[in-house]
Amino acid sequence: MLFVPVAPQAPADDIDPDTHYTLGVAYKNMGLVDEAKEEFALAMKGVDVFLDACLMTAVCLKEQEQYDLASAQLERLLTDQRCHGAKAQAIRYELGLLYEKQEQWQLATTMFEAIPTFHDVPQRLAAIRTAPKPAAAKAFRYAT
Repeated sequence: MLFVPVAPQAPADDIDPDTHYTLGVAYKNMGLVDEAKEEFALAMKGVDVFLDACLMTAVCLKEQEQYDLASAQLERLLTDQRCHGAKAQAIRYELGLLYEKQEQWQLATTMFEAIPTFHDVPQRLAAIRTAPKPAAAKAFRYAT
């Protein structure tokens, strides 16, 4: 299930979005990724935790090896007008990691170059630039 970032709305239950976010983090830390995603979806309705909940949803998707969905989630999130500063750096970093997992080296490089001093980005950029890349296509040979 893909979670599409939308404008925050009033909570559907009596639990505030911050509590849903905290529960989501707890579930994720316990390895209950599906439950965590459900809590993060509810937390997305809160203005204060919207970006974090979207980011954590993508992290959960990454843990489930749903890299395309996670990347799409973060790509959309980067277009949100509230996505700036430290949160935007964290989102770009996670997106760069996802691009690495998908072996999309140019996209990873572009993302990391946008945050050149963040965490281990200098080392990641150096590794990407120096690592041998697999051939785009291997020659096809018929068996004899």
